[in-house]
Amino acid sequence: MNKKDRIDYFLKYLAKIAIQNPNINFNTYNMEETIYNELKRCSTKDQERRICLDEKNGPKESCFEDWLKTYQDKEGIDVYIDMAWQYFCQFVSWNQDALVQSHNIKVYIPLDAGHIRSGTKLIFDFLTKEKISHVSKIGKEITNDNIVIRLVNKEDVERLINFVNSNKFLQEGLLEPNPFCFQKDGIALTCDGDYSYNYTVATAIKLYLGKCQSDNNLDQVSYESFYDFVVNQYIMEFIEQVPTLFNQAFQLSINQKRENFKQIFQLMIKSQRSDFSFNDFITHYENTIPKETELLLIRAIDKMSQYYQDYDKGLANVKAYIITGKQTHLTKENNLRSMIHNSPMRNEIRKELIERNIKLDDYIKETFAKLDYRPTYNHRTY
Repeated sequence: MNKKDRIDYFLKYLAKIAIQNPNINFNTYNMEETIYNELKRCSTKDQERRICLDEKNGPKESCFEDWLKTYQDKEGIDVYIDMAWQYFCQFVSWNQDALVQSHNIKVYIPLDAGHIRSGTKLIFDFLTKEKISHVSKIGKEITNDNIVIRLVNKEDVERLINFVNSNKFLQEGLLEPNPFCFQKDGIALTCDGDYSYNYTVATAIKLYLGKCQSDNNLDQVSYESFYDFVVNQYIMEFIEQVPTLFNQAFQLSINQKRENFKQIFQLMIKSQRSDFSFNDFITHYENTIPKETELLLIRAIDKMSQYYQDYDKGLANVKAYIITGKQTHLTKENNLRSMIHNSPMRNEIRKELIERNIKLDDYIKETFAKLDYRPTYNHRTY
């Protein structure tokens, strides 16, 4: 089955269960967790669902123990289990580029039970040998998201995918990817910032099926109607700015969450287009990485608005600082004046205004739109 058929089958599978079991209510609390568990196991065999990689397999030590022992003295990589997060075995390169960057490309390389022990070593030996920076983890269950590798650039993603696709052993053990994800050469890719793309998909499915159930339309569930639902929710929430089911479920009134989830929903929608290419995916990823100047501008406006308890006055002072360079337009409270004045924010904004021949108001409007920033205090519409 292709991606579309697999998604259609999965949605109808969930709907059928609820039709056959009227006590199932998709609108109940935490139903997204149940859907997520089904989604991440939709590529696995029934017997593999009982396997735990942190438990011994007969006389063999567990996979987790094997990996910890294999990499304990290996240069270039640290492998460990965080006691606060024991579900995962962590793999982190000594090159810290991926660790310090808040936005990464997630590469999913799910392997079945017969290949994950040795296949993991092949993957991380390759990454270490090639000095590819990554922050990675392996969950203790066999799922289609059990090996997650976070990378920082297009070239490293291509090198890893080429390695996986050229290795016969890995190809033999590769599970089908999550059909809701963008895929390159059979490998699922996402970028989701501080949140989980797959869990976001599961929550969107819960909301969709909950609405269908409330409308007595579970027998009409389909790929097409699901994505119509997601697109309509996106338009209402982020373009028309009308509160939606998404707003409450994802707490979209919080600015940081709002922008992050907006990017995830964009990728959910784009990834189903037949003309959405790997280069398009990389462009989307690069656009999700906010520039320091943009973040500082938002912070300055936000803090000055809080200082005056008035958005218009806060904005006017930040604009006056950018135009004149006079520090007195900024408060010393919480070290804002020093932080902004010692940063390149003012010079970079002025440089961009000249290069693009645009007004400061237009630059601010663009930044608000890009980061989906909505001021807390009363203000005129931007």
